Parts: sequence; structure tokens; C-alpha cells
Amino acid sequence: NYDFIVIDGEDCFGPDAKWSARETCFELAQRRINSNGVILVDDSWRYPNIIKESTARKIKSFQSIGPCRKGITSTDLHFY
Repeated sequence: NYDFIVIDGEDCFGPDAKWSARETCFELAQRRINSNGVILVDDSWRYPNIIKESTARKIKSFQSIGPCRKGITSTDLHFY
């Protein structure tokens, strides 16, 4: 099990996407995170299902202008 897990990387997203590697990774990460551990999800705005599925005791979202796209992006920390 782990104290800190980062979920980032290439993924398909959007209304036509049928599968998300990040959502699957998050599901697996929740099984392996220690109590008092943290899971970081980069570009979390793309994955609303992750927040719905989270069993974290607290979620903190950080929003800012992203370096690779126009508009606001977000990174979420899930505290267990």
C-alpha cells in the first residue's frame, strides 16, 4: 500500500470517450492507499466520475490557468 499516489498521463476523455485509464487507475489506487494517504488527480476537471466514486474523507481542488490549454484547469487532492 502507498501513502501518496499520482494519477496523470495521456488519456481519452470527452463525450465520445468510452473508457478512461485515469478513472480505472483511480479505482485501483483507492484500493491501495493507506489511511491518511493522498491521491493526486491531475486535470481533474475532465473526470467528474472520479469525484463521484471517491471515498476520500476530504477533497481539495486547486484551479489555475493551465500551461497547455486555454482556460482553467484543476488538480484534486483526495485525503483518506
